[in-house]
Amino acid sequence: MESFRTPSNKEYTIYSKSGCSNCTKAKELLLSNNIPFTVIDCDEYLIDRKSEFLLFIQDLTSREWKTFPLVFTSDGQFIGGFTDASGGGGWGPIVTTTLLSRGNTPRTTIGTVNAAEFLVALAASGIFTVFIGITGWPIIIGLIFGGVLAAPLGAWMAKIVSQRFLLIVVGCVIIILSAKNIFGF
Repeated sequence: MESFRTPSNKEYTIYSKSGCSNCTKAKELLLSNNIPFTVIDCDEYLIDRKSEFLLFIQDLTSREWKTFPLVFTSDGQFIGGFTDASGGGGWGPIVTTTLLSRGNTPRTTIGTVNAAEFLVALAASGIFTVFIGITGWPIIIGLIFGGVLAAPLGAWMAKIVSQRFLLIVVGCVIIILSAKNIFGF
């Protein structure tokens, strides 16, 4: 049986699949910075040999991955998935629900988790900036402006809305996001 393609030892490697917007973003980022890369299309692997392929990826990265893209440097070092590297790992909803289920107040819980996610995202962004550079200033400025407007609004909402209502809303949002990830809609 044919083995899976391993990362290139001459240039960056992106394990990609069709319809993946983050795969496109990762490719565009490397292209815009003139960084040579190889793309390994994983569609066939995911259809024919999904379990074997996911174990292969786990062996390469020392971690279970089910999201794309997976990016490796030219010396075979795993950088991470685009979403995990740029968004802090996606552990926020899990930590938030665990802390809320233990009786912590929503305001304190959400603020603490967001602060931790911010620091992780800041570190990842700093590393990306150092090694790849900065492109897309209008997007960055828009995100900063949106965050500056949304943060006080979120704090004000957490202060005036009842704890029970916030728990219900957070639970519903997590269910919807999880369903989206599971069913891919």
